[in-house]
Amino acid sequence: MSVEWVTQDGIKDFEKAFEPELFARALASVCRWPSPEAFKLLPVWFPHTARKQPLFTKRWAAQMKNQNEPKFQGNEEANRTLTQLVTKSAKDRPNWTCCHIWGNDSATGQTGQPAVKDLRYYSCPANMVLVPTPLKGLTDSVPEVKNALRIASHRLYGFVPEGQTCPSTQEAGPWLPDGWADGTVSGIVSMNSVIEARVRRRAKKLIKDFNEAPNQYPTQQVQDTIAYWKEHAPGSLLDQTGAV
Repeated sequence: MSVEWVTQDGIKDFEKAFEPELFARALASVCRWPSPEAFKLLPVWFPHTARKQPLFTKRWAAQMKNQNEPKFQGNEEANRTLTQLVTKSAKDRPNWTCCHIWGNDSATGQTGQPAVKDLRYYSCPANMVLVPTPLKGLTDSVPEVKNALRIASHRLYGFVPEGQTCPSTQEAGPWLPDGWADGTVSGIVSMNSVIEARVRRRAKKLIKDFNEAPNQYPTQQVQDTIAYWKEHAPGSLLDQTGAV
């Protein structure tokens, strides 16, 4: 069957053709969330980096390069964080993708990324959820779906980036899964001894790096990030650093 010229936003056509309630049920069943206990124990995992930050060789000796061009952070450390909190190992998560909840506010996914470029939020467990890879385009581009994820994150962790507000349920509309508005969120990977050991191991390494501040380590930026989380998530392992 022939159709008319394409004349409008593809997301609008998608929203008209797809039943949002059906998608909401699927989303609720497949999201995998870090436990709130893990977030409270270590609210930021790699405070020295964020999207588009320079990458360095071991012990921050020199900036990494590829064919003499500087290399920058993509999603590697965010992926490492989420893998440690929701899976046994990286090989156990084929076709799953790390999705930042706050950070990408453009339909194309190419612009408007202040939170993923912010050291406070890039490796924050409350700002990430693991989703099946086919859903990544929807979580990035459909505003109501992003609002639904932000509502869930706020209910689970009390998390909203500085300068932002939690969306209303009306802003998510029928794309909001049942229960998310009142914090009944499924798919939370419960805290266990393995995850706790990983969290404490990462905190120990983070604190060691901060205290030694080798070579080109971004000491002031990290101090500011740690100080932010000591204020917003008191009682975490970050309290063991000297940051004020």
